[in-house]
Amino acid sequence: MQIVKLVIGWIARHFVLWVLLIGALLVWNAWQVGAEQELRAAKLEETLAAIEVQRDAGEEALQQAEADARGRSVEVLEAMLADAKAERAALVSKRRSDLRRRASIALADSDAIIADQTLELEIAVATRKIAGLERSIAATEAQIDRAAMMTAAIKAWRDADTKWRNAVRACDAAKTAVEQYEARRGLGRIFGSITGEGRRLRAYRDDQCSGVAALAARSERVKEILDETRKGGAAVARAGAWSEDRLESADTMLREAVAREREGAEGSARAQIRKKWADWGMTAILWQAFIALLLIIAMPYLIRLLFWFVLAPMAERRPSIRIAVPGGIGAPMPPAGASRTSIAVQLGAGEELLVRQDYLQSSSVSGAKETQWMLDVKHPLSSLASGLWFLTRIRGVGEVTTISAVHDPFAEVTEVTLPEGGAAVLHPRALAAVVQKQGHPMRITSHWRLFSLNAWLTMQLRFLVFHGPARLVIKGGRGVRVEPAGAGRIFGQDQLVGFSAELDYSVARTETFWPYFLGREQLLKDRVLDGEGMLIVEEAPMAGRKGAGARGGLEGAMDAALKAVGL
Repeated sequence: MQIVKLVIGWIARHFVLWVLLIGALLVWNAWQVGAEQELRAAKLEETLAAIEVQRDAGEEALQQAEADARGRSVEVLEAMLADAKAERAALVSKRRSDLRRRASIALADSDAIIADQTLELEIAVATRKIAGLERSIAATEAQIDRAAMMTAAIKAWRDADTKWRNAVRACDAAKTAVEQYEARRGLGRIFGSITGEGRRLRAYRDDQCSGVAALAARSERVKEILDETRKGGAAVARAGAWSEDRLESADTMLREAVAREREGAEGSARAQIRKKWADWGMTAILWQAFIALLLIIAMPYLIRLLFWFVLAPMAERRPSIRIAVPGGIGAPMPPAGASRTSIAVQLGAGEELLVRQDYLQSSSVSGAKETQWMLDVKHPLSSLASGLWFLTRIRGVGEVTTISAVHDPFAEVTEVTLPEGGAAVLHPRALAAVVQKQGHPMRITSHWRLFSLNAWLTMQLRFLVFHGPARLVIKGGRGVRVEPAGAGRIFGQDQLVGFSAELDYSVARTETFWPYFLGREQLLKDRVLDGEGMLIVEEAPMAGRKGAGARGGLEGAMDAALKAVGL
């Protein structure tokens, strides 16, 4: 059965891998198809641009050929026409088949496409040249006939114009003679009337002026004929001019291929992604996100630099916290023995033991045992939050009870004695059991330090002080060490679980920079200055806890809140 499961699992894993490979290949092929279509479209467009340059060169060649043909005789033009036809026939013979040209376009073979289109342009130039030479020959022959007609029309107009002008001058002279006769007075006028001179002058005037209008009309008609003849010559000249249309080129297939490739490229997944990329401004977004990422990565290190060089020195210069006990400490806390996995607590006369349920390993048969709901009814929340509730109370002279962690394999315990008048600051979480006088519960006082920078930096705003006489069983991960303060000590935060009252408690910057800068060490450690007193240190605060460090989420927030109120 196990072999079948292994075989089925192997097949399923490799089937999923095979499907993923198929999907990856499909995405890759879709991307590559778009890239290839864009590349082919770009190459074909470059080819079209090169062909347009050659088209311009072909049109310049046609203009030069037209200029050379202008003013030539019919014989010269016919010789030029024969050469053009022979040239075109030679070019047509070099043309490749449509199938081969389409294949070159499909493969985006720019060299072959340019060669084909160059040949087609040369053929188009030769065809246009042949048509232009044929028009030039026809126009030249028509102009020869039109020249004779033009000469006759000019001669007729000149004759008619001369006759009209002569008639006008004769008419004007006759009118002048009549006017001079009529201006006479006296005997000259009488003599002219007798001789009939006046009648003769008027008759001559009428004879000379009567044909002027007809001659003017004839001259105008001949002028119109001359103009029409000239217009006919201009029309003949225009008919002989070569076409000014754009030089045609057989690039229809190429343009269709460009449009097809461009349409395919624009419709590909690659083009759609690039379009969305541009529409959404992804380049700017990526740069902004990259800068934000760099800031996010660098921000903890910048904050650590600020804390190391500014905040920590400022905190070290602040006054220490001193928990002053009214009346002072009557007797110092004596040294304690080394911690062990279990210790035996023997009760004396008038004493009782309060022990956590999970630290009660064994007890004598004869002792009186009861339940005490809280360690201190004056501090119910503190008792509940620190786990010092639902305790077992044992009484009896000489009764021996073994205290040991039942569930925590790393916990060790030691016994600390608080003499009469003695006091110690202690985290209630480190308390496993208490031996106190019957009827005289151990006194616990709370001290707040809301206006102390050191308290805020260590996030411990409240300190609980336990007053003697009492014996305290202290627990800790991998052991508890009780040592004199001496010349002062520095501990990692959470290691110092208690110390004698009246000692100066503050913070100190961690010893080395790089472990802190790289996140291996905390910035601040607990510091107790020199004085007469004892320190209670937990060897490994995280031993026995799930995970390798401080808890996160709601559990971590709860831990921080409990620490702030001294629990």
